[in-house]
Amino acid sequence: MDDIDPAAISAYRKARQESNAEAEELNWGDEELLHAVGALRRLDGRLRVTAAGILTFGRASAIRRLFPVHRIDYIRVPGRTWISDPENRFESIDMRGPIILVISRIIAAITDDLPKAFHLEDNRSGQRLDLPILPVRVLREAVVNALMHRNYQIHQPIQIIRYANRLVIKKPGYSLKSEDKFDDPGSVSRNPHLAAILHDTRFAENKGSGIRVMREQLEGTGLSAPSLDSDRNNDTFTAIFLFHHFLNRSDWDWLKQFSDLDLSEDQKRALIFVREVGAIDNSTFRSFSKVDTYSASRSLKKLRDLELLVLKGSSSKTYYQAGERLLAASDETEATLEVSSQDKGGSSQDTEISIRDVPAKLRVALQSVALGRRAAPEKMSAIIQDLCSWKALSAADLAKLMDRSSVYIAQNYLYGMVRDGSLSYLFPEMKNHPNQKYVHKKATAKAAPPPGQL
Repeated sequence: MDDIDPAAISAYRKARQESNAEAEELNWGDEELLHAVGALRRLDGRLRVTAAGILTFGRASAIRRLFPVHRIDYIRVPGRTWISDPENRFESIDMRGPIILVISRIIAAITDDLPKAFHLEDNRSGQRLDLPILPVRVLREAVVNALMHRNYQIHQPIQIIRYANRLVIKKPGYSLKSEDKFDDPGSVSRNPHLAAILHDTRFAENKGSGIRVMREQLEGTGLSAPSLDSDRNNDTFTAIFLFHHFLNRSDWDWLKQFSDLDLSEDQKRALIFVREVGAIDNSTFRSFSKVDTYSASRSLKKLRDLELLVLKGSSSKTYYQAGERLLAASDETEATLEVSSQDKGGSSQDTEISIRDVPAKLRVALQSVALGRRAAPEKMSAIIQDLCSWKALSAADLAKLMDRSSVYIAQNYLYGMVRDGSLSYLFPEMKNHPNQKYVHKKATAKAAPPPGQL
């Protein structure tokens, strides 16, 4: 019980009373209450705190000791693309604490920082009311989903990345519910005790309606539906929320350039999405069009045939970026398309890097594993971390320096090192980015500013 935070228990009791003032457990003592919700378990005649108990009610010191990467990183990136230069630091806040207390802190941090929209409270007073551009209900659903359904066996924090034009929430753990069932009733819980506690306190509904609610709320405010990516291979789930009203007046003016192409509404939305984010795939297209996989594929292929999009990747990693015709569209203010244009054809740096570019100390280590020599996996991982601390490198860069194939390096080292948190993606919100590189986490680390400051 020394590992339990009394403030978290009080917060649970308060939330539970607000949701059901007649709840029987409100009359129980703390130990009996925690045992009932799965936070304590009797083992060899003694009460022991469970993993769910630590995560939901634990003291900060206990959480740091037992779940060292259970934190939420709120990262503010200037502009629309991930910072490629590790020396150009982004602003970051990391939040830790028991789930029952940290949810409100996360939502407050996001809402305080989001762009504001306003409306008049009523027609008579003319009182202006400023509101975050994303509805608070949507933010709550997304944050609670990330905490409730994350995979706590993966040693990675939840990342919330705030770009100039979108909010990206990425959690460890793919969705146990298939993407074609997202709008169907019923919830599949990876962490049933956490789900039950959050249901009792009205943070979560546990009826499988969260994604449907987010889509309806965004549609009601004129915003685009979220882009949702459940990735089983990397065991991650990513949600992207645009701060953009689809097909407003400026969009229609921009789309007039393609008026002779007989595009559907969904295809027009896809072009706007690529203009804002830089890429789109079949899953993303389905998320806002509500069509099946085959129909989405046909629509995207038409845009490709019209040279508005260009196909990238292969098999399950297929995606589309701006094609020649879209890049030539007259919109000089779109930085995202400018980046896409620079990325076209891949990065030239992948073929130019040489062992002569590597610092001397690293060069010695590389020579011991290059030229086909065998090396222990631990040594290979350590060298990869050192290289990615020196600069962001692609799989092709690493393969060339270590004289291995890029497939071998990716499958045997990079995927696992991203999962365990020793490496991170240079473009974390889009793992299939054509210029994807890997960065050692120490290369982008920054001490968090005082709470509430960005």
